[in-house]
Amino acid sequence: MALHRFRGATALVSSFLLLGVLLVSGCGRTPANPLGPDEPEPGPQEPAPSEAPGEPALPLPAPFPPGGAQPAPPAPVAPKPPASGNPRPALRPLPKPTSTPPVKAGAGAPAPDPGAQMGEFIELLGRFGYDPGARDIQNVRMQVAVVNRVPAARFHWVESPTLGLTYGKRVKDFPKPISYQQWKADGLELARRNQGIAYYVGRRALYRDILRDRYNDTGSDAELVFYKRLVRTQFFVSYRADGQIDDYGYFPVDDWRNFLPVPGAFWQ
Repeated sequence: MALHRFRGATALVSSFLLLGVLLVSGCGRTPANPLGPDEPEPGPQEPAPSEAPGEPALPLPAPFPPGGAQPAPPAPVAPKPPASGNPRPALRPLPKPTSTPPVKAGAGAPAPDPGAQMGEFIELLGRFGYDPGARDIQNVRMQVAVVNRVPAARFHWVESPTLGLTYGKRVKDFPKPISYQQWKADGLELARRNQGIAYYVGRRALYRDILRDRYNDTGSDAELVFYKRLVRTQFFVSYRADGQIDDYGYFPVDDWRNFLPVPGAFWQ
C-alpha cells in the first residue's frame, strides 16, 4: 500500500518537472503570452516577397458587398462611330440673300414723265439751232422708230471713194490699230446690236464732211442723223433707214459735245 502511494507521488512530481522544462524552452507559448524578461523587442517586419522595394504593390481585391453577392461588372463603353468623309461644318450656312422688293408706285422719287422728257429734248434741239421741222415730238418719234427697227440682215456698207476717207479719219482716234476690214466688221456688228445700246443725235460738225451727198445744211432740212452707241464705251455707229452704214468711230470725248442723248421715252 505504501509502495503504491510512492509511485503515484513520483508520477505527479515527474509531470510537474516536464511541464517546467517545457515552459523554460518556450514551447507551447500562445500569442497572448507576454514576452520573457530576456527577449528583445521585435524589429520592423520584413516586406513580403511581392512587396520588395522597387516593385509596385499588388492591388487589393475589392471587398464583397454584404450578403456575399458579387459586384456587378461595369457597363461596357460603346465605341465612337468612325468619322465620315464629310464632316459636319462647325458654322451654320449663311442665309440665302433675299431679293429687294420693287418700289411701289408713289414711294420715293416719282417716276419720270415720258412726255416731259420728250418736251425737254425738243427744247434742247432748238437751243442747238435745229430747224423747226425737227423740233416736233411726233416727227422725232417717227425718225427714231425707223432707225430702231431696221432688221439685222439689212445692215451693210456701200463701197465708195469716200468710205476709205472716212476710215482714214476715224482710225486715228481708235485706242489700238485697226485694219480697214476689221473696222467695217466691228461697225456692222454694233449696228446689228439691239441690247446695251443708246441713241444720240449727232451734231452737224461731226458728220458734215463725210455726208455731203446726204445732208445739206442750207435751207430747211428737218432730217436728224442718229448715232447708236454701245453703252459704257465710246464706240458709235451711224446708219440710214435702209440699213446703209455711213460712219463708225471711237470718239474720245468726255462731255459729248458732239452728241445729244435721245431719251428712252422715244424708243424704249
